[in-house]
Amino acid sequence: MKRTWIVVLVAVVLAAGGWTLWEATRRPPQKAPEPVGPSAQPHRVHSLADLVQVARRGQAPPPAATSVVAGAKPAVLPEAVERLLAKPGQAAKMREVPPLEAGTVAELLRRYAETDSVTNKYQIARILIFAGKTEAVPAILNTLTNEYRGKSMTGAEVAKLSHLPKLLGLLAATDDRAFEFLVHGCSAEYWRSVEPGWQSKAEDVDLSGVMTGRCVEGLGLSGRPEVWKV
Repeated sequence: MKRTWIVVLVAVVLAAGGWTLWEATRRPPQKAPEPVGPSAQPHRVHSLADLVQVARRGQAPPPAATSVVAGAKPAVLPEAVERLLAKPGQAAKMREVPPLEAGTVAELLRRYAETDSVTNKYQIARILIFAGKTEAVPAILNTLTNEYRGKSMTGAEVAKLSHLPKLLGLLAATDDRAFEFLVHGCSAEYWRSVEPGWQSKAEDVDLSGVMTGRCVEGLGLSGRPEVWKV
């Protein structure tokens, strides 16, 4: 009997290791997220009490500004990135996103700031997030809380915007700004207080409920130990 349990345990360990290796090979090589300055990262939430209080307060984080240099000249993007941008209706997959150099990130942020199209912004956000570029966090938070204030959205546009908090979970694994935003966003009161302004043309859509659910998903995707204390 003891021997059987040992065999089962070894099989489980080997299976877990194989799964981890398979997952690693699915993603393209990524560079470690680049710091954006000591003042850009707010204080990290550590304890269960902190998490609960933040979620209940429903307060908005400081306004986010886009990190785009005024008058910057357009840069030539890698062919793989240009192919993804040429078809914004086909959401970029993680395996399709190559490692991004600093100049490419700056150009993508410039294009993100200049376009009003939700579809185009969503595609650029996916590329930056899948590449692990935390420089995109301020621009994405601004989109979710301020950029489309007062605009009526189609169902497809709402679906794209509401999916961004879940994707932010990938950056929240290392970025405190994204993580704290998701913690705030797990409260429906937060979304009612923020009043992002964009409304769905479908009257039966509860945006505060949808956004709250996406933030919960994003927190789970972050894999941070603070999440499991809640």
